[in-house]
Amino acid sequence: MENIGACEPLFREMGMPYANWRFPRLGLAVWSVLFRLMWAVGYSANAEPFREARERARACAERLAELASLHGTVLLVGHGSLNWFIARYFKSMGWKGPRKSPRKHWDFAVYCHHQAM
Repeated sequence: MENIGACEPLFREMGMPYANWRFPRLGLAVWSVLFRLMWAVGYSANAEPFREARERARACAERLAELASLHGTVLLVGHGSLNWFIARYFKSMGWKGPRKSPRKHWDFAVYCHHQAM
């Protein structure tokens, strides 16, 4: 089997919005949660809008499915939110995988799609 390596901008991680506010003074973990929540409801300063990021995740799932149909197996080394959304779209497309998407560092998941012959 031929190994093909590719890096496509489509698969970049979902960026988190941010602002250069000096007040209130909060810890990094608090800002992280706060900005993710704000992002989900429409705040997207310095980041891709949430709706566009979700659509890009759908395009990633479709692209991976296309590559899998051409090559049999594909590997995506990804990160965080994008992986979680891709997993959701795979499941909606009929792919089988773990009940819960992996959340820990260095965690992984395998998804399979068996078409009727």
